[in-house]
Amino acid sequence: MNNIFKSLIAVFSVVIYGCGDFEPPAECGDSASYPYWKDWQEGELISIIDDSLAILATKKEKIGCGKDLFYGNVEMVKGFRSGLFIVNYRTKQKPLLGDTLDYGLNVVPNHFGKSSVLVFSDNHEKFGFWEVGKKSIELKKFKSDSISNIYFYYHNVYSARPWVDGNILLKTKTGAYNLLILNPKNGQIEPFAFSGKYEWLVECIDMSYINNKMLCIRKNTEADYFEIVADKIVTDTSSFGGGDWYGNYVVDGIIVAINGVNWWVGRFHKIDASTFKFDRDFKLWKRLHNFYNDIEKLDEIVLYSGKDLTGRK
Repeated sequence: MNNIFKSLIAVFSVVIYGCGDFEPPAECGDSASYPYWKDWQEGELISIIDDSLAILATKKEKIGCGKDLFYGNVEMVKGFRSGLFIVNYRTKQKPLLGDTLDYGLNVVPNHFGKSSVLVFSDNHEKFGFWEVGKKSIELKKFKSDSISNIYFYYHNVYSARPWVDGNILLKTKTGAYNLLILNPKNGQIEPFAFSGKYEWLVECIDMSYINNKMLCIRKNTEADYFEIVADKIVTDTSSFGGGDWYGNYVVDGIIVAINGVNWWVGRFHKIDASTFKFDRDFKLWKRLHNFYNDIEKLDEIVLYSGKDLTGRK
């Protein structure tokens, strides 16, 4: 491909996709035999279960050669397989429970209940619950009375939370609706509205539903600290910045120098599920897929490769 044309495509890609971590697809190799399978990926955090256990997901991608409008013959993901495991994030050991599927499901981070995680089918038309260690998964079709382009929103869901009445709160990357409510009993999905009994949640950085309480992390701008609010009542405060729920654990980001390079590191905060106060003795950090028990000992990491989880490449 002409180098000038490649440069123009690169500029166009930045305009369309942004200048973050976008990389052009790899060109098909003459010596490669297509399709081929990549190795199982490192475990991705789905949810924190308790003070030592977490749920990790992994996938194995099938790579084929296809035609791209801008890049010509390039490698493309033609399918994938999924795996789900319970691991100890304090001390690396064999997974306590888990299994792999011979097909792919999209595991939605941040939601875990009754030993199961929320999953979407590969085409994002159906949802279900994958119980750790089980292979039988019932999938239901989504439906909506008010969202016309429902596929677009399912495809952009990146996180989920337990919510009122057994429903699930979905967070989307883009579009008119940043929050959606899924009724898992009938598959009905509708936009979430900050009105009525939910009006007070509009100032929340993030929210969830734990032990029959609506929980909110919000910034108190006057006092310059963050608050845990349970059903409109402030239960505790902290100086940490931000919030993203993993069960009853909340993570924010700090900058840490690692080998002379500044990295964004996730710092976890435990919220007692009965008092809704911070457990200030709990300590856990995470960078990429690495867990750290002590931020002062960055060479002591707990990382689960795909082989660690599945026992094979």
